[in-house]
Amino acid sequence: IADTVAMNLHGSLNSGFQWSDMTTYRSVTLAYLAYDIYLAWGSLPAEFWQDDWSIDQVLVTGYPWGHLFQDSLAEQESLKGKLLGEGAEGKLVVSMFDEKPDPDVYQSEEMLYDFYSIGTELLDRRDDIVVVVKPKRFEGIPPVQRVLDLISPYVQSGRMVVWDRMQVDLWQVLAVSDAAVSMVMGTPHLEAAC
Repeated sequence: IADTVAMNLHGSLNSGFQWSDMTTYRSVTLAYLAYDIYLAWGSLPAEFWQDDWSIDQVLVTGYPWGHLFQDSLAEQESLKGKLLGEGAEGKLVVSMFDEKPDPDVYQSEEMLYDFYSIGTELLDRRDDIVVVVKPKRFEGIPPVQRVLDLISPYVQSGRMVVWDRMQVDLWQVLAVSDAAVSMVMGTPHLEAAC
């Protein structure tokens, strides 16, 4: 608030922008500032912040990286072949985006296990599915042994593909996906929704 007041006293406006899901308790209480103008990706975050006493105006800008998804979507068929190979032809692709367990927020090891169980149960029920896992962290799937034991047979069979160290981006994964499942409302969720 002090930053905004100081800027206003010198004839400037303070603006901020949405960089991810800014509705979590941690973001709202610990990493939030007052703004004259707040730039939101869409109507959902705009409505969340619109009635906040410390924001004068919320403007909907759209998702700033949406063009990258559109570019990848234009190459969907070639990307699918390149990234999944011939074994995925005619199969539905479900992508899963996890989140690292953290004691400061609501993601736990149990939640991570439950999340990956959704993918393995889907594979057990349907033969026409390939599950693509794109961990949020560069180092790959968080080292939770129960999770690694759960997914190992599916990864070895090729029905679950883990793109943790591969040079593939979020937009390419979404472009080849028929459905996307995000563990929390983070960037993949927002990207797919925009």
